[in-house]
Order: sequence, then structure tokens, then C-alpha cells
Amino acid sequence: MFTVYAHVPNQQYCSEGICQNQRHQKWRKQKMASDKDYKANQCDAQKRWCGKNPDYWGRYRDEHPDYVQRNRQLQRLRNARRSADNRQCGPIAKRYALIVKLDVISDNYAHAPQKSGDCKEIT
Repeated sequence: MFTVYAHVPNQQYCSEGICQNQRHQKWRKQKMASDKDYKANQCDAQKRWCGKNPDYWGRYRDEHPDYVQRNRQLQRLRNARRSADNRQCGPIAKRYALIVKLDVISDNYAHAPQKSGDCKEIT
């Protein structure tokens, strides 16, 4: 339990760094889900940073071999879970890598129901 400051009557988090990080992560997750402009801005900022630092991850992996080993082991577990759970099909990618910006074409479209757990494309 923590001491609530008098000037912050609805205080839910203490001032410790770990609690503030948790508060910020919760706020950011809610903001990403509810504000499409904020999400787009975050995506653009990430793309700009990656454009300025194209060799960052290669250098990081070279400098942190323990990370590489651990990530490979964990990826094997994630892959096994994905193949066991038919609902999670498709490629593994960065958060925004699969977003495709399409121009919407006015036309008639048909909706076809898909069976639960069936990840195959409807052709």
C-alpha cells in the first residue's frame, strides 16, 4: 500500500518508477486502441526511426549473443504454440509490417462466413 497525496485524491499508482511505468503502459495501450491518429503517429515515428537506424538490430544481435540464443529458443516455443492453435495462422511480422494501405474501390462485395479456427483464405 502507498500513501495517497492530498492533492491527488484519486491516485491509483505510487510514485515509484516501476508503478509509473505500469501506469504509462496501461495509458498507452488504451490510447493506441482508441485513438487512430495517435496510433498512426506512433507508426510513422517508428518508421522514421527505423529509416534512420537501418542496421540497429543487426548490431544489437552481434553485441548480444545471449539475447539471440534466448530469442531463438522462445521463438521455437511460440511457433509450436501457433501451429497447435489453428486460430493463429499467417506470417510472423513486426507490428505494422503487414498493414497495407489500399484505396477503397466502390463496388459490390459479398461476405462469406468463415468457420471458427479456419485460417485459410476464401477464394
